[in-house]
Amino acid sequence: MKDGSRIEKSIFARVSADGRITAFQVKIHASGSKHSICESFDSISEAQSFRDSVRADLALDPYKEKVLRAREEGRAAKLMAGVSLGDLLSDYLELVTPTKKGAYSETYMIGKIKRFPIARQPVISLSTSAVRTFMRALLADGTGANSVSKYLSTISACLKWGKGKLDYPIPNPVLDLPADERRTQGKERSRRFLPGEEFHLQAAVSQLTTDEMLPMYTLSLETGARMSELLRLKWQDIDGAIAIARDTKNGHDRPLLLSPTAIAVLQKLRDRPLRSLDGRVLRLTKGNVTARFRAAKETAKRAYIAECSRNGIEPNKDFLVDFRWHDLRRESISTAAEQSLSGELDLLRFSGHRDARSVRPYLKRKDDDKLAGRLLGRSAPVGIANGPAKSAA
Repeated sequence: MKDGSRIEKSIFARVSADGRITAFQVKIHASGSKHSICESFDSISEAQSFRDSVRADLALDPYKEKVLRAREEGRAAKLMAGVSLGDLLSDYLELVTPTKKGAYSETYMIGKIKRFPIARQPVISLSTSAVRTFMRALLADGTGANSVSKYLSTISACLKWGKGKLDYPIPNPVLDLPADERRTQGKERSRRFLPGEEFHLQAAVSQLTTDEMLPMYTLSLETGARMSELLRLKWQDIDGAIAIARDTKNGHDRPLLLSPTAIAVLQKLRDRPLRSLDGRVLRLTKGNVTARFRAAKETAKRAYIAECSRNGIEPNKDFLVDFRWHDLRRESISTAAEQSLSGELDLLRFSGHRDARSVRPYLKRKDDDKLAGRLLGRSAPVGIANGPAKSAA
C-alpha cells in the first residue's frame, strides 16, 4: 500500500517506508467551501468516528461553511498567537525589503522598530494603543515627526503583506488611526549652511582618507543631485554638460546639469588609473558616504571650535547640528534659485522634482531675501576669520 492511499471515503493511510500503516488521516472538504479539515488518528475506528461526527455536523448545518470555518479559524488563531510583529518584520526584511529602492533606509527602520516593545507583541493583538505608545517612544528618542510617519508606513506595509502571506485576517491598527495622526507632518525643513559651516565642512571632507568623498561632496553642491543618483551615475550616461541620472527616486530618468566646476571634477575622476568594473563614476556606497560624512562633521566641528577659541569668539551651538547629506541638495537648489534660475520650470529641470509645489518654497525664500535686502549668491566659502577656502575641484 502506498502512502496516501484511500482506505474508505474521506479516510487515507499514512504508510512508512517499510510498508506499515502509521496513521489514518481524515480529509473532508465541504462542497462550495474554501475551507477543509485534515486530522490524523492512530486507529481506523477513531478516524471513522471523527469522520461521521463531522459529516453529521455538516448535515445539520445548512450553510456547511460555518463548522469548517470555526474549526479552521480556531486552529489558525492558536498558531498566529505565537507570531510577533518582530517575527513578521524579519520575514518582510528578508523577502520584500531587498526589492525596494529604499532598501537601505527600510533596513535601518526595521532594525530600530525591533528594539521597541511593540515588536514583541503578537500581530493578532496589535492595537491603536500600542501604535500610539510606539509613536510617543520614537518622538522621545529624538525621531522627527516626518520620520515617525515613515516608521508607521513600514509597519502598515508589513502587516498588509503578512495578511496575504499568512492567509489570516491580521489587524492593521496603523490604518485605524485618524489620517491627521497617522500622517504626522513636522514643519518644512529648510536647513542651509550657517556662517563658517561650508568652509570647515569642505576642509574636513578633503581630509578624509578616500579620494572620492570630496568629488562627491562637490558634485552634490554643484548639481543638486540626490545621493543615490550620484552613486548610480555611470560614465556612459555623461555627455558634455549633461549627465543622465537613471532610475531616480521618482522612477524616471532625469538630466543633471553640469556646471564648469562639476565638469572639472568629473574629468579628474575620469583620469584616474583605476575605475570601477561596473562603469560607475564613484565606487562609494551609501553606507560609506553616511559614515564618512558623519566623521567629517565631527572633524569640522572641532576645527570650528578651535578657530573660535583662537579668535575669542563664542561658538555657535547650532554649528553643523542636524545637518544631513541631503541638505547639500537643498543648499544647491536654493543657490540655483538665488543666483539664476528664477522660474518654476527652470528650477524643476535643475532639481528633478516633478511637482511645481516642491520648488515654490525655494522661489519664495528668494523673494523674501530680496525684500530683506540680502546680498544674493553664494560666494566662495570662508571661515570665521575669513581664511581662504580649499579648492573643491
